[in-house]
Amino acid sequence: MSAEGAILERFPDARLLGEGSESRVYALSDSLVLRIPKGGSPRFWERRRTLCELVGQVDLGFRTPQVLESGDVDGTAYIVEVRIGGRNLTEVLPVLTGAARRRALDCYFDAVFALGAVSLDVDFYGELLADDPQRAPTWSQFLASRVRASVAAAPAHVRDDLPELDHVADVFYADTASLDVSSRQLVHGDYFPGNVLVDEVGTVTGVVDFANLTMAGDPALDVAGALAFLSITPGIDAGDVSHVHQRANRMVPRSMHPYEAYERFYAFRYLHTRDGDPELYSWCLSILRGPTS
Repeated sequence: MSAEGAILERFPDARLLGEGSESRVYALSDSLVLRIPKGGSPRFWERRRTLCELVGQVDLGFRTPQVLESGDVDGTAYIVEVRIGGRNLTEVLPVLTGAARRRALDCYFDAVFALGAVSLDVDFYGELLADDPQRAPTWSQFLASRVRASVAAAPAHVRDDLPELDHVADVFYADTASLDVSSRQLVHGDYFPGNVLVDEVGTVTGVVDFANLTMAGDPALDVAGALAFLSITPGIDAGDVSHVHQRANRMVPRSMHPYEAYERFYAFRYLHTRDGDPELYSWCLSILRGPTS
């Protein structure tokens, strides 16, 4: 019997809800779920549990993962978490129209600011959960080290598709070298509609998938991601994107944070996605081929 099979024997009422790139999730009851990771070290999952406990102490107006129990069978981890109600925004938004649709998009965008208000008591900027994290004493140094690592690890086809990769990276380093970020706030790192749970009218009930991309740093990076990834999310139309950009500019004018540089950060970060997510890869190329200062 596989380790996962042995875990499921311990939880005979488990019913598969779905799976992502990192884990399978089973319903245990209306209030509990069982998560069986596909990978990640025990240290990763312990760090994730600690972070979830910290974030759970803050009243965000919605839920984040809350771990109640964890263990392993033959080296395969399992985690029992509080079940967060709702469905992801990509499933709910297609049935909403007019004012209800705009309200759901407003809730999506407002929730990213709530996450960014969570302060972290760490002495570095960078990745919180990864087993081999990129970290640095300043935010600008972290951004540079993370992009250098992404460029170094880029598959060979990237340089065929983007011969100017090194030049674009050099421009990024120059553009971000003087960023002055003094606080260390929670940065989800993968904030897009698929990781945002909402009820039937679009009110945010939870944000999930804190993982290897989660960081301590400038929460404006999540704001940039919330906008950028909206445009390549299935079911999102040009009117949706325009509405959220208008709201964003009222709340945080583009001139007040390095939106374009942060958008390029994500494009560097996802250069490995051609085979798994060709649309995301195409977006990366379009951003990095675009105008740079």
